[in-house]
Amino acid sequence: MERKEYFEVLKETSRLVTPLIFQCLEKRNFQEPVKSLVEILPKRRSKNPRLRDLLLRLSYEISRGEDWKQVIPPYAAAIELYNCSTYIVNWFLDGKGELKSQDDEKSAITSGFLLRELAQEIVSKQKISKEKTLEILCGLSKVNFDMYQGQTLDLYVLTVDNFDKFRDEKDFLETLYKKGRLVCGHFSSWIVDTGVTLADEGGKYRDVLRNFAINLSSGIQLANDAGDFIPACQTVKTPDKTYKDQVTDIANGRLTLPTWYCLKHGTEEQKSALLNLVGRRNAILEEQEKAVYALRDCGAFNFVISEANRLTNLCKSTLHKLPESPQRELLSTMTSLIRTNKFYNTLRENYRTVA
Repeated sequence: MERKEYFEVLKETSRLVTPLIFQCLEKRNFQEPVKSLVEILPKRRSKNPRLRDLLLRLSYEISRGEDWKQVIPPYAAAIELYNCSTYIVNWFLDGKGELKSQDDEKSAITSGFLLRELAQEIVSKQKISKEKTLEILCGLSKVNFDMYQGQTLDLYVLTVDNFDKFRDEKDFLETLYKKGRLVCGHFSSWIVDTGVTLADEGGKYRDVLRNFAINLSSGIQLANDAGDFIPACQTVKTPDKTYKDQVTDIANGRLTLPTWYCLKHGTEEQKSALLNLVGRRNAILEEQEKAVYALRDCGAFNFVISEANRLTNLCKSTLHKLPESPQRELLSTMTSLIRTNKFYNTLRENYRTVA
């Protein structure tokens, strides 16, 4: 399937979801300063089609759900509002985004909670059986619990200070991917679960779709970790990640895959260039680029790509367990985003890095 066709279907799906998101927000008539923070990410992200909308739709259709336009949009809107709630709270945890003061931080926490409750409210109001509604909402509660379990690993275990506590590569990768599953993998798994539940097909392909979603989200997370090192002079943006926030992971002392690899395999000079950014939000461009070159030259970015390729192959092999269909082809095209995206492309074009 050509990427053009994939993006047309992606746009078609989000086009029906976006108005429902804003209808929900407008009904609440939030007051400032909460209003701005509640609305900032839904507005920003509405400018582009959203992958999770399509993931929900395709899971529903693969499970033989009918007339997706009548069923899927409100649930996709709920998923997006919950997604925005996690980003807003993460801005607070990582000191990112639009937060300029303690008052902003307080508003961010409040806004995150409100968005989470709006997501639940949308699901609760849909005219399906109580059993299905309860199943979907219990899934949301578990995802929320797992999300902040994963954030705990991110804040207190996967840190530069703890680098020496990991016995070897296997030990580190197990912890890294556990965090990824908790923070985003189980969220994606719940999305496909919701699609399967709504289809009322009996869940024949539920486990296959779950495994696909978890591996897909792990691969996309690797791209985000690499993208965090793109220096602030570059014009790369995503709807949820403003790139005045670049190098915040290493500034916060987070032990992501490229950082771990450099500390494990880099020269002393390369390690020094990277560690020079820890605790320094305002490192100058020259220092940021020096760290990028260190990651390139020690092989860290290529190691990230090798892991992305492994996850891509896992996704592809998982999809072969589904019957052939246009929906399966769309999921296959979605998989290509793991290793072909704006983060890797920018690193290639500007720093001749990433194989």
